[in-house]
Amino acid sequence: GGTENIIYKTFDSSPANKMSLKNVMMDNEPDMLFLQIVHEDNGLRGTVFVRNSGTEDKISVNARGARELEKILSKILRETVLFLMQNMKDKTNPMGAAERLALETLHHGGQPEPGLFKTIDFDRLIFEMEIKQKLLKRKDGAFALTVLGRQLVD
Repeated sequence: GGTENIIYKTFDSSPANKMSLKNVMMDNEPDMLFLQIVHEDNGLRGTVFVRNSGTEDKISVNARGARELEKILSKILRETVLFLMQNMKDKTNPMGAAERLALETLHHGGQPEPGLFKTIDFDRLIFEMEIKQKLLKRKDGAFALTVLGRQLVD
């Protein structure tokens, strides 16, 4: 699907010489996207896997590999997370709608405040956006968008 295409596209644009990406089907995890990064001489050098929680409305994206792959793995993580956030967020979910409002408010120079969000727990919203998703950060006693938060709003 789209997630796999993003990973391949991001990997292809890397200067990873003698490296290839190989999709591996996992029998016990049919819903998991599992890709191996294989060096033609040195074998397995890294992995990328994307997995839907199944029990919660969450998707995890993980990358592991040799130190030499740090830059490309970081780029794959960034691009994949951005793609998933742009395409998989449930706009009808109250928390998703609140996240969008908070991002838009910051984008237009305002600050998200509890009064804006009548139907959801403001502290949980901030925790999810700041700690878990890294969409906003605290700066000089106020909230600011992170790079990911800005990319999501643009």
